[in-house]
Amino acid sequence: MNPITEEIITETRRHYDIRRAAASKRYFRETIETWGLPIPKCKEIAKRFYPMVKGKLPLAIEVTGELHSQTIIELPIIGD
Repeated sequence: MNPITEEIITETRRHYDIRRAAASKRYFRETIETWGLPIPKCKEIAKRFYPMVKGKLPLAIEVTGELHSQTIIELPIIGD
């Protein structure tokens, strides 16, 4: 896995919110894995890491693909 992807996952995990995660799990009919981050926090994390991949298309595609392959619902949002 790319070190940038690992850094994004680590940063996202730091903001785990057990109450929000539980509420999100109750909201969806299907079983989901979530760390309970609100969308504004996901966007904040994405904005912080964007300069690392800006102008580097192959790297951006790699990181985005790795984030989209994760089962945690917030990670693909950050990858978009």
